Amino acid sequence: MLNSYITEYRNSLVNVAFRITDDKAAAEDVVQDVCLSIFKTSEQFRGAASPKTYLYRIVINRSIDYVRRIKRTKNIFDFLSYEQNSDESRPDFIEMKDLAKRLLSSIPHEFRVPLMLAEIDQLTYEEIGDVLNVSLNTVRTRIFRGRERMRTEYRKLGIES
Repeated sequence: MLNSYITEYRNSLVNVAFRITDDKAAAEDVVQDVCLSIFKTSEQFRGAASPKTYLYRIVINRSIDYVRRIKRTKNIFDFLSYEQNSDESRPDFIEMKDLAKRLLSSIPHEFRVPLMLAEIDQLTYEEIGDVLNVSLNTVRTRIFRGRERMRTEYRKLGIES
């Protein structure tokens, strides 16, 4: 049963994983890992949540785990080589995209994930609550606080929202 939902939502799942990991290959790996684990344990799905929210929840959790694992192993040389290879002649929209990524990455996961699900994936607050297994009021609060933190980060950079 879940296999057909994986096929249907695969692109969306990869997009969610990509926004958390900020690495296309890692996002594909996370979704592939989720697919394999679903195939092995599909009988554990009880149907308490919709298949879509169940899959989103697993992908989000695995993506966050991936980021935590990478942060532990990342070293300063990776950062320096990235900065040295950056191209100064990029168009403004790419710079804004990079700025948005930096701002989003500065927000804790508990606020970033609901904000991304609401703003980028256009999920309803109820769907976000199901995906994250939190109450509707918690979703509202986390999105509000995520937006507030984004505004604070913008102001730190001298940009008004």
